[in-house]
Amino acid sequence: MTKDIKIPNADHPITIEADTARVVVSVEDTVIADTRAALTLREGGYEPVHYVPLDDVVPGALRPSSAQTYCPYKGEASYYDVILRDGQVRSDAVWTYRSPTRQWRRSPATSRSTHRPGSGGCRITPVSTRG
Repeated sequence: MTKDIKIPNADHPITIEADTARVVVSVEDTVIADTRAALTLREGGYEPVHYVPLDDVVPGALRPSSAQTYCPYKGEASYYDVILRDGQVRSDAVWTYRSPTRQWRRSPATSRSTHRPGSGGCRITPVSTRG
C-alpha cells in the first residue's frame, strides 16, 4: 500500500530555524541532550519541536523502541525510550525520521532526534549565553 506524501504549503506550513541559544533537554532530573546546534521546527498549528543532533544526546539516555508512526510530510518516525538516572523509562518520548520522505531527506532536521516539550516529560530549556 502506497502511503500518502504531502508537501508543506500555506495551509500547512513547516519552517525550520536554527536556535540561537544553547538548548538543554531534560526529563525530570535527567539531562538527555545538551546542544548549541538545535533546530526549531514549527508545523501548522502544532507546538514547536526541537531537533537535536544525535551526537549531542547523552550516551545511554535513549534506547530504541519498537514504536513507529508515519507523517505524510516527513515520513516514517522511529521512537526511543528515555532512560532516567534512576533506571525508570519514559516510553516513546523521542523520535527521529530514519525513513524520511524524499522532500524531508533534504531537510537540515534529518538525522536528528526530535524533542517536543511535554512528550515523555521532556523539558526544553534555552540557556542564555549572556552574563
